[in-house]
Amino acid sequence: MAVHTQPAASQENHEPNPTYGKLPWSDVPRLLTTLLSLPVAASSSLVRHFISHSPRSWTEDLTRAIFRHVTRYIPFAVLRRPVSMKPILSSTRFSAVAAGLNEHIVTPKFAGYWLCKPGYSATAPPSTSDVVILYMHGGGFVIGHPEQYATFLLAMIETITCERPGAKVSLFNLDYALAPESRFPTQIGNAAAAYEYLTLTMGIPPQKIVLMGDSAGGSLALGLLSHLKMPIDTLGVPGERSVPGGVYLICPWLTFEDSNASFRVNSGSDILTTKGLQKWSSLLFASDVAEREYKMYADFVNVPREKGSWRETLPAKVWITAGADELFVGDIANFAELLKTDGVDVELHVEEGQAHVWPVNQALLAASGFLKQARGTPVESGMSGALIIGKAVARQML
Repeated sequence: MAVHTQPAASQENHEPNPTYGKLPWSDVPRLLTTLLSLPVAASSSLVRHFISHSPRSWTEDLTRAIFRHVTRYIPFAVLRRPVSMKPILSSTRFSAVAAGLNEHIVTPKFAGYWLCKPGYSATAPPSTSDVVILYMHGGGFVIGHPEQYATFLLAMIETITCERPGAKVSLFNLDYALAPESRFPTQIGNAAAAYEYLTLTMGIPPQKIVLMGDSAGGSLALGLLSHLKMPIDTLGVPGERSVPGGVYLICPWLTFEDSNASFRVNSGSDILTTKGLQKWSSLLFASDVAEREYKMYADFVNVPREKGSWRETLPAKVWITAGADELFVGDIANFAELLKTDGVDVELHVEEGQAHVWPVNQALLAASGFLKQARGTPVESGMSGALIIGKAVARQML
């Protein structure tokens, strides 16, 4: 369903990414070249797997190698593929509550989806929830769509309500503007407008709100929190500056530098590549972006002194996860230690043998079996990431 809020007289509602799902003809030659070179990349991966006696299965190493090749070389427009919610809405698990799922909100300043409201009801006010999650998806700021994360997020929500029977959970899935069509800090402006909508328009107390994001979405969550404390001049002062109740970061992209040793150590085991990350970050920032603005709101490893203590910026509860095989794990571990030094209550979970955004990728692989089960059937170990995060939210926020 689509719900368009009433805009001001001088503004128009708009979709943040109107070209999403459209492939320019100019990208077709590069797409074909990438696909033709894929068998070579796959073969090289298998050779490395057996020569190095990798602890992972050959299928896991092959999958990661293909992902690295695709995200580095393929045009990003190809990866901007629409995802249908139909398999979820018609599934055994959710067909009975389909009318209460994925309400589309479009406003002049932000867009997104109420993935669910209390009790999967289309009419229940989110302000009656015990916890409201504002989710920000990943994708290097250039790809990704909220609906791609629906199965993972619904599994996490079921875990929360299983851990705390009777708890009311709502989740708003932000659809922020992507680069290069929209440059930094547009995405922080979208997130701030969504946060203002939750608190001032929907009447949700900030302490009930959880910010959550994976990869670039984790960076965006921290950028929003930094903006609430020290507003970005070009965006203006947010209408709501109170800190939310918690922030949950899934493999966050904390800096656009690649100097940490884990970038070298895990270069052959993660699903990301340094070259791919450099390409995506170059699309996010305009050439004239101020160094101070970048350091203050997008680099959370090399933090300027003027930013002050993280304890003054972050919520009372901070939870972070990383895969032990990912490029970002070194920066994430250092960031967690920095937060502890600043007196922040932070919990870090590093999952052995896992790559970048491992909870989300697990859910994608296990989606079919999950959706075939009756709603309320316990989320199984194939979605251990959703289980771990859901339990953390239930333990810390309810």
